[in-house]
Amino acid sequence: MNRAMKPLAYYAHSFMRQGNQIEVPIPYTIMGFDMPVFLSFEDIYEFINLQEISANCILVYMRYLEELCRINGQAEKFVFVSPSLISPVRTNTEDAGRRERADNLLSFLRDAPKERLYLVPHNRGRHWVLGVIDPWEDLVLYFDPLREKKRDDFTELMNMALTDWKITTGEGIRRRRDCKTKFSNRPCPLQEGSVECGYFILGFMRDIVLNGIDALENVRVSRVKEYAEVVEMAMIYERALAGVQKENELKRSNFTSKAGQWKYGGTNKGKQKQENPQKRPRQDQTDSMMYEKPVCNNCGKNH
Repeated sequence: MNRAMKPLAYYAHSFMRQGNQIEVPIPYTIMGFDMPVFLSFEDIYEFINLQEISANCILVYMRYLEELCRINGQAEKFVFVSPSLISPVRTNTEDAGRRERADNLLSFLRDAPKERLYLVPHNRGRHWVLGVIDPWEDLVLYFDPLREKKRDDFTELMNMALTDWKITTGEGIRRRRDCKTKFSNRPCPLQEGSVECGYFILGFMRDIVLNGIDALENVRVSRVKEYAEVVEMAMIYERALAGVQKENELKRSNFTSKAGQWKYGGTNKGKQKQENPQKRPRQDQTDSMMYEKPVCNNCGKNH
């Protein structure tokens, strides 16, 4: 287990084995409406053991990154879009609800100011990729930890959403009609296994937020453990729910009261130790021993 995952593993094994769940509020800026996400013990177990992670884990980490952007004064620069709004539910159909998913993405792109980037994780079928959209430049950056060229659904989805955006904003009139959205496959670290893609997407988003859009070009790391170290706060960030927090405080108070009872003589054993110090001769005994007269060798009496 990675060293950064140990606090989360301790929390999960200590407080979540009894069926407790972590409730994380996801704001409307990510989902389009306010809603909670519930993380189970199984979700966290898969997360800390570097197994295939769910969309809920991605959502929680996006919520953490959004809070980080707000603290750093970058709230207007980056927008995070929930993967559940744009990823296909059924991949055996030709469009897999693509029209509805494009409308969901368009709702985020409306009234987009210039120089704002939209970070869009996308699951194309048990594999995570990341898209970064710059609508005013009509540009989509594509990050795939497997570096595959297959992105049919993602390309069609982006084209539909950005075409509608250009029509609604009038940007399409000022451009040539045959102008298409530009797609750029950006260099990024390569995953070695088959289930690490979700962790790499978390790492990609974090590096872009902290170091800029070109940060991944200089990264020479392909080991998933390096990226796993940046995600320990993904679920620790919102773990202290009201109910769980009260339970922790109750356990802590019970432990403190028991410890205090033992320390201050609440048990007979402790009281006996405190009330029975080592016996010493009394002062009058020591005085008599110090000033006792010597014994006569002839008669055996004290003179």
